Amino acid sequence: MVYFDIVDIPVISAAFDLFGIKEKAEDISSETDENISEEDSGSTGQYSVEHPDADEYFQNNSTVLSEVGANESDEVMSESEAYNTLTERGFVSYPIFTEYSMNGEYSEAEEISQSSTDKHPMYQTIYQSESGDFWTIYLINGSIMAYPVSYNMQSELNTQVAISESDSVMSYDSAANKFYETIPNESEVIIKKIERIDTETLEQLNTGAIDEL
Repeated sequence: MVYFDIVDIPVISAAFDLFGIKEKAEDISSETDENISEEDSGSTGQYSVEHPDADEYFQNNSTVLSEVGANESDEVMSESEAYNTLTERGFVSYPIFTEYSMNGEYSEAEEISQSSTDKHPMYQTIYQSESGDFWTIYLINGSIMAYPVSYNMQSELNTQVAISESDSVMSYDSAANKFYETIPNESEVIIKKIERIDTETLEQLNTGAIDEL
């Protein structure tokens, strides 16, 4: 959604700007607008995107290990807990942001406080390695996941890769306000497992190292 300017997440936008991705998105968006205009030339011209049903999506595209309402989970971290968890792992160069309330309400990305007891279903930040590779780091319901932005941009794979500390990943859907622990079908996401997600480990995960996981 950041890619197409539907929402604004500053840390991800900054990474996109560095890679020049926003220019590509604008070109694609322009082409899409032209196609919609041509196809809808005899219609009202209105276009809307329907939010997918999370239960149906995960059932059809993954093995669902568990699902739980955000307000029913004991694993949700407060801002201070999330701050300590991520900074202890070395993620200190970029701010840590959150976007959702515990009721699933979206707001513009806000930097979290290291002393706040307020809880949120998910947190995120980015990391740039010394070699210039970018990663997006997610902390969802107490589970951490790393998304290798640079690798996925350059990879010839047809499927995106995500790095996890287990064989599964944790996802959050704001419409259902639920967490889903799943093992995605490899046609959707390829999970690469490592022992610990921290900056020291990510520094070692260049393209060749990720391929070998």
